[in-house]
Amino acid sequence: MQDIATKAGVGKTTVSLALRNDPRLRTETRERIQAIARELGYRPHPLYSTLLSQVRARKPVSQRENLAFLTAFPTRDGWRKSSFVYNEYREGAAERARQLGYALEDFWTKEPGMTGRRLTQILETRNIRGLLIAPLPSARGHLSLEWSKFAAATLGPSLYKPDLSRATADHFGGFTMALRKLAKLGYRRIGLMTQRSGEARVNYAYTAALYHYQHTIPAANRIPPLIRDGLTEPQYRQWFNRHRPDVVMGGPGLMNWAMAWGLRVPHDLGYADPQRPPWTPWAGIDYHYRVIGAAGVDLVVGQLQRNESGVPAHPKVVTIRGTWAEGNTVRKQ
Repeated sequence: MQDIATKAGVGKTTVSLALRNDPRLRTETRERIQAIARELGYRPHPLYSTLLSQVRARKPVSQRENLAFLTAFPTRDGWRKSSFVYNEYREGAAERARQLGYALEDFWTKEPGMTGRRLTQILETRNIRGLLIAPLPSARGHLSLEWSKFAAATLGPSLYKPDLSRATADHFGGFTMALRKLAKLGYRRIGLMTQRSGEARVNYAYTAALYHYQHTIPAANRIPPLIRDGLTEPQYRQWFNRHRPDVVMGGPGLMNWAMAWGLRVPHDLGYADPQRPPWTPWAGIDYHYRVIGAAGVDLVVGQLQRNESGVPAHPKVVTIRGTWAEGNTVRKQ
């Protein structure tokens, strides 16, 4: 390090800050020192770097730094009421933040009079450098901030611009796994009902997995999915009577309608939830949304520790696998 300092004409402390990409140094100074380090063949020792990280992690925190949890629903608490998924994300993120010495603070981006510039100023005034963006209420959403000032990541695939690093569920893999589990139980005619808006939010992963699976089974057992927003009970019954599935994947309202028709679940009809709440007794896919929330915090904190900010040139995608949850709504055929 002394060789780098001598050639750059600076002190060892300045070299140390530059090699850590510390924003307290001017960009030109950092880049010049880093170039000299590369020229001299400098490489940080991995064990030393790991030790420093462990020391920092164990150091008592006298004052926690806050991370922002940004939501963009039409109302302040709309995300809490929309789906259990958002609350699971939030709980997992908050717990992971606490473990790493941070606190998670909610910010509503749709506050009356709020603009991207205004929100940037508020976050800067509060000395908040790390942002975790909750899933947006619609697919392919946009969010405007002065991103160069923050380390940021998002949860799920709904944020389209900017293209940030994200933690998300493996919806395609999870649905494929569920189809195989149902087939192993002996179900042959597997039906899917999903909302069009919901499919867009998961990049059409469910229907893609279903169509891929249907190419492996006899044509007589291929049931077209029912994809419609605002589905009514008569529409569902018409689809059901026409195609006669022996198991249906969709929201729990479908199971309630079938039982109202006199069908017994799972004796007459199987049911599985593509996004099963972990506290429910029925079968389906558990995507571990708390784990995803924690992974999002890891992405943000990792950037902070490396002094990285702005929209990355090559965003990272951390994908969490779902698991099949056994339940009382399916049985071996």
